[in-house]
Amino acid sequence: MRTRDALVGAARRIFERDGYPDARIVDIAAEAGVATGSFYTHFTSKEDVFAAVLARLQDEMLHAGVSDGSDEDGGDGGGGRKDLWRGVEDANRAYLES
Repeated sequence: MRTRDALVGAARRIFERDGYPDARIVDIAAEAGVATGSFYTHFTSKEDVFAAVLARLQDEMLHAGVSDGSDEDGGDGGGGRKDLWRGVEDANRAYLES
């Protein structure tokens, strides 16, 4: 799972740096610090890793800063509600900014 995560992170950086059309699988593998063959253990194509990058971005936008609603001090959850609302606001802000 670590290699796959590294490849997705590397692909994101390469897509941001070079743009999708100019991104190369060999560059993604090098950025992740793995052999090109390892790329194909986890993904079938550049399109496949791009879909994984998009899924990760969607997950980050949907869950950015959202807590589970519990207090850090183990209380009754009253303060946790404020944290939850703050998390929702932060997630919405991150979505709009992206």
